Amino acid sequence: MKEQILNKNYICKRGCQESRIKHRLFWRNIDLGIPLLWIKAKKELRITRKSLLVELSRKDMELSADWHLDQLYNQIYGFDFLFESMPVGNIMLGRDITNMGVLSGAEFHIHGNHEFIKFQQNIDFLHQKTPEFAAEIPFIKSVIEIYRLAIDKVGNAGFINPPTTADALSTAAMIMGESALFLAMKTEPQKVREKLFEINNLFYQFHQYIYQELLTAGYGEAASWFPVFAEGKFDSVRSDVSSMLSPQMFRDFSLPLIEKSCSYLDFSMFNLDSTKLIRFLDQLADIKKLNGIYWNIEPWEMDLKRFIPVLKHIKELGFVLALPCKDADDAKLAIAELGTQGLLLELPAFENTETAQKAGEEILAFC
Repeated sequence: MKEQILNKNYICKRGCQESRIKHRLFWRNIDLGIPLLWIKAKKELRITRKSLLVELSRKDMELSADWHLDQLYNQIYGFDFLFESMPVGNIMLGRDITNMGVLSGAEFHIHGNHEFIKFQQNIDFLHQKTPEFAAEIPFIKSVIEIYRLAIDKVGNAGFINPPTTADALSTAAMIMGESALFLAMKTEPQKVREKLFEINNLFYQFHQYIYQELLTAGYGEAASWFPVFAEGKFDSVRSDVSSMLSPQMFRDFSLPLIEKSCSYLDFSMFNLDSTKLIRFLDQLADIKKLNGIYWNIEPWEMDLKRFIPVLKHIKELGFVLALPCKDADDAKLAIAELGTQGLLLELPAFENTETAQKAGEEILAFC
């Protein structure tokens, strides 16, 4: 099975095998003399799919196999995948943050217009029994049917990503409310830890169940909602609510959860989605199975030059780094300051293939 995974070509990706090899070396932090470039271009002529969906609420769409198939067709057939970008279809349930909460028995709501997600508040969540994983649970049965339809229809056009989710700590904060959770971390720290590990374990049982379905179907690669490709189990580990924690609270509550999540996986990257999480980089470096950092800071903090010292520190800690760039000039600045070893540069999707190709060639010529 492993050999089949490593040699599978996808028809929506030119040079698939060459890109696979570069990604393998990237994860081993081997310097290729050039960074990996995640560059996509919008296709003028797209293969699209129009499902005959009845009028559904935004929340009902989350468990509609037809709706998810529409999303996959847009993701895989809507772009030309250039350089090291790969044709990945992401099945995102609740914009990727609801799985753990729903598995734990919590209800959520998605706003119809701006898609803001809110869990029904439950201050007793900490003391309620955490459900056990079972394939017969209606939510899990619905999700596996979505994946089976995706496998049948996507075929070898691209690959399909296993589920991603929020971290256990942020999930508990969304369900209990931040104030109630933070108070419990002070008054009942051991109970909080037990609950967080229970729901973390529940999610990764779910993740393994879906991943095995993909593996059996001849897939086995993984990515995330950010541009990464790994030949094995990968997840974007995170701890979003940690932006409000002290270093000691992060060490006591967040770090053990992140380490446990990494233990389930072959490859992992921490989603550094706020400048407030930078102060935890040295602690994160203590996790042996954490491979890298995805630089996903606030949109208004995207001046790359300002953060060069931090980015250099990330590389000095031994992490691989996936770094969004505004344009080719940003990419060249990153190469000049950070080198090319263990570096993946993501550019925004281009309007056409010719412009995208020129930008990528300009960056590689700079190397």
